Formats: sequence, structure tokens, C-alpha cells
Amino acid sequence: RVTREDVERASSGGPAAPAAVRPAAGAGAPAPLPEAPRPASRETDERVPVRGMRKRIWENMARSKHTAAHFHYIDEVNCGELITMRDRFKPHAERSSVKLTFLPFLVKAVVAALKRHPRLNSVVDEAAMEHVIRHNYDIGIAVSTDAGLMVVALRNADRLSIVEIAKEIERLGGAAKVGKVQKEDLGGTSFTISSL
Repeated sequence: RVTREDVERASSGGPAAPAAVRPAAGAGAPAPLPEAPRPASRETDERVPVRGMRKRIWENMARSKHTAAHFHYIDEVNCGELITMRDRFKPHAERSSVKLTFLPFLVKAVVAALKRHPRLNSVVDEAAMEHVIRHNYDIGIAVSTDAGLMVVALRNADRLSIVEIAKEIERLGGAAKVGKVQKEDLGGTSFTISSL
């Protein structure tokens, strides 16, 4: 903990407190974090070795995850045209027995953004120290279940229509809520959307 004396010493330019302080007797050290799983390789992946400055950036970002304050950025968006577009698609979706929410449109927008900025469609292979840039678009969809939040994989989102995306989100969400998600519907995503 930081004491009044620590603050006064630091503000007067005196010697800083030691960087590492031993835990008090009886205080347990935090458990080490489990090693991140290695991403499965795919034919379409592009593997870029992480070296030099990029490696330092990753190390610093990983350190900042545990030492820096995190925040959310919130902005207001005029979705008038999106609402109009969804209303236009709704009857077509209803004929396919699909409830059309805004989420399929967000998926399409995310895929378009990932195509423009491919380095955002990536994962890190820490063991190999490689940046794995995905050239397919499997989008994670966060689903709230009784057991907690689960991320299911909407595979090949770039090849699906709005109605097909809506149908697949319904299928995946329904399976997650009743605990019947298939193994192939989990993992392997590089970008996740949490539905508001």
C-alpha cells in the first residue's frame, strides 16, 4: 500500500519506495496465469514473426493489461438508416421464420471493417511469437447463459446474407442457452461482438 510518507517522499524528490514489496505474512501470492492456448493453424492463415519493436509493444501491452486502468469508450450514433434497412429486411426474415435484430447488420459492418484493416482480424501465437492474421471471418458472438457469458463462433460471416447470419445467431444462441453447443461452434475466432 502507499502511505502518506511515500507520497511526501515522492513529491519532494526523495528516493522512491522499493519497486517490489514482499507480501505480508500469511498473504498468498497470486496464482500464475495459465498459458494461453495456441491458435489452431489454418491453410488461409498468414503467420508473421514478431520481432523488434513489435515484440516490445506486445510485451508492454501485456504488462499494461495488469497495471493500467481500463475504460470503455461510448459514443452516440444516428442509426436512422440502419433502422430503415432492418425494417425493409424484416418481412423477408419473417418468411424464413427468423427474428431480425440489429446484430446481423453489426456483424456485416465488422466484417467490412476487418477486410479494410486485416491486422485487426488476428490472434497472437505466444509460444511461436507470431502474429497470426486470419484471412477468414469467423466472428465471435457473446451469448449470456445461466452458466455465464459464452462466446460462440459464427463461421464464414463474410459469405452469409443478413438473414443467414440472423438464422445462425439464433441457432448458436439457442444451443448455448440450453448447454448443447457443439465443439465446432466454439473457438477459433479473432473478433468478438457483444450484443447490446
